[in-house]
Amino acid sequence: MQLFLILRGLNKMEFKKLEEMVYSPYFNKSKKCRELFEILKPFYPNFNDSLLNKEALFFQLYPEKKKFTSTFHTIMSQLQDLAEEHLIQLELNDRLLYKKHLLLKSHLKKGFHRRFSAQYKETMDRFANIKKRDSINFLEKYLIELDFYNYEKVVKGRDKPPNPAALSKNLDSFFWIQKLILACESEVFSNISSTVDSDKNELIKLSFEEEKSKLQLNENFTQDHLSLLFQSLLRCIQQPDDEEKFDKFLTLFLTTDPRLVDKEEYNEFFIHSINYCIIKIIQGKGEYRNKLFDLYKLIVDFELIYENGYLNLNRVKNIISCAAQVGELEWAESFLENYKDTIHPDQLNSAYHFYLAVIYFYKEQFDDAIKYLSRIETDIDKYYSLNRTTFLIRCYYENKSRFVFENTCKTFRANLKRNKKLTTKEKQSFNAFTRLAVFIHQYRNGLGSKTKQQLLELVNKANPITHKQWLLAKLEELK
Repeated sequence: MQLFLILRGLNKMEFKKLEEMVYSPYFNKSKKCRELFEILKPFYPNFNDSLLNKEALFFQLYPEKKKFTSTFHTIMSQLQDLAEEHLIQLELNDRLLYKKHLLLKSHLKKGFHRRFSAQYKETMDRFANIKKRDSINFLEKYLIELDFYNYEKVVKGRDKPPNPAALSKNLDSFFWIQKLILACESEVFSNISSTVDSDKNELIKLSFEEEKSKLQLNENFTQDHLSLLFQSLLRCIQQPDDEEKFDKFLTLFLTTDPRLVDKEEYNEFFIHSINYCIIKIIQGKGEYRNKLFDLYKLIVDFELIYENGYLNLNRVKNIISCAAQVGELEWAESFLENYKDTIHPDQLNSAYHFYLAVIYFYKEQFDDAIKYLSRIETDIDKYYSLNRTTFLIRCYYENKSRFVFENTCKTFRANLKRNKKLTTKEKQSFNAFTRLAVFIHQYRNGLGSKTKQQLLELVNKANPITHKQWLLAKLEELK
C-alpha cells in the first residue's frame, strides 16, 4: 500500500510529528482516521507484518461489522492524504525563505502593510546570514524582492514606480545555474543514450566567450561561483579529450570551501566528475583511477554516501571497487567495517558479502571471493546482479575452473538476451565482455582459432564493453 511506503520513509521524529498532525483537529477531524493510525503505530518502522492487510485492518477498525466495505478505503485515503501533507510540511520547513515569501505575500494580500515592512526587513537580515546557499536561494530571494516590488507599487502608487530592472539579478542567477545544470545533463544523456535527442540543440543554447563573460569567482562564495563551476564542467563534458580543461575544473572544484556549499548541489559535480574519470579509464588511461579515488574519499568526507538514512549501496560498491583497484585494500576493508552498520537491514547480508567478495577478488584470493558471492541471498538491483556474475566469471577464469566458467558464461549471455530491464548499450557491453572472455579462455587452453593479436584487436575495438582493462590484462599474461 502507498501509505505504508510513506510511513516507512519517515524517521522517528518525522513519524512523531505525523502523529501530532493526526491528532490535531485543525488537520484531521476524523475519529476513525486517528483509530487507524493507532492500529498501525506498533508496526513502525517496517510495516511488513502479515496482519497488515485490508481485511484484518478493517475488522480491527470496525469490530462490529461482519462484512468488508469500501468505507475502509476512504479512511485509508484520509490517512494517506495527511501523510502526504506532512511530507509537504517537511519540505517547507527546509525552505525558510520560501515560507517567508508566502508570509509576505499573505501580508500584502490582507493589507497588513506595517507588518509586511517589518517582516521584509527581518527576512533580508536572515538571508544575509545564510552561509550555505544553493541555487534555489536565489529564486527565493527573487520572490521576496518581487513581494517588496509589489508592496512598493501599492504604497507609493503610480507617482513613484519602483525599478523593475532591479528584480532581474537573482532571477537571472537562478535561471543561469539551472540552465547550466540542464546543459550538463543533456550532454551526458546524449553520450550514454542510444536514442538521439533531436531537440538538444534547440533546448539548450549556451555560448561562452571569455571577453564577454561576466561570471566572476567571488571569494565570499556567491552564485557566481556555482555558475563558474557548472560552466567549467560543461566545457569538460563537451570537450572530453581536452584533459587540461578537466584538470582546471577539478582544481577549482576541490578548492571550493565545503563549509559554504549545499551538499546536494555539490553532489552534482561529484557525479559528473566521476563519470568523466570513468570514461577516461575505459579509454585505457589508468592514471584517472587515482583521481577517481580522491573524489570518492571526498564523497565519504562530505557524507554523500547515504540515501534515506542508509548507505547508497551502488555508490559504496563503486567506492570499494575503486579503492581495491588502486591498491588501497586496507582502506577498503576499514571503510566497510566502519560503515556496515548503516546498510539497510534488508540488504545487509547481500551487500556486505558482495563488498567482501570485491576486496578478496583484488587480493587475488579467488576461492574466498566465490565463497562470499555465493552468500548473496537477493539481488539489490540489476547492477548488483550483473556485477556479481561478472565477478564469478573472472574468478572461475583465474581459478581455471573450465566447465563452471563456460557454463556461467553461456547462462549469463542467455539471461542478458531475455532481460528487458537492460538498455541496448548495457546488453552490448556485458555481452561483449562475456564473448571475449570466452575467446581468451579458449586461447589459453589451446582451443580457439583466433590469434592473440586478433583477440587484442577485438578487445580494443569493442565499444561498449565492460571490464576492458581486465580483458587486456589477461591477454598480456598469455605467452
